[in-house]
Amino acid sequence: MSCVRLDYTDMRRGHGTVMEVMEERRWGAVVWQVWCDCGRIYEADSQNLKKRNDFACRPCIRAGQTHAIKHALARRGAVHPLYSTWENMRRRCNDPAATSFKYYGARGIKACKAWNESFETFLADILRSIGERPEGKTLDRPDNDGNYEPGNVRWATRTEQNINKRKVD
Repeated sequence: MSCVRLDYTDMRRGHGTVMEVMEERRWGAVVWQVWCDCGRIYEADSQNLKKRNDFACRPCIRAGQTHAIKHALARRGAVHPLYSTWENMRRRCNDPAATSFKYYGARGIKACKAWNESFETFLADILRSIGERPEGKTLDRPDNDGNYEPGNVRWATRTEQNINKRKVD
């Protein structure tokens, strides 16, 4: 049985982006060139990348700069209030183990690529289009069959969301 190699080209996680294959070693090991947001370029093998949630370089990770960058809009390193909204949206759409996946991801509902990959992009788009979350409201999609994307999100009360539920035959 042959192994299928995962192509990391242009994949972004956290504060780094994989650029290209640098070298293919014996036994199928692959070394990739990775660009960190700080400007450093380094090499990492597939096994290393597979385990990491953030492709930032080691000096940035050691210095804790990735946390500071990721949550730059939050005070004293606390998570921005919309971060959990973003995480929950991604979980519903991407994680088959999530209890609500059957109502979202299993139906083909996704977050647009830019939002799925970057909290900063999600946050900027949300603040620009619908603003901060008002008390008592959560993120909703007016087009219940549409994706989480600019133009198809709003802040809604639980009552408004119940009215907007899809009709099940």
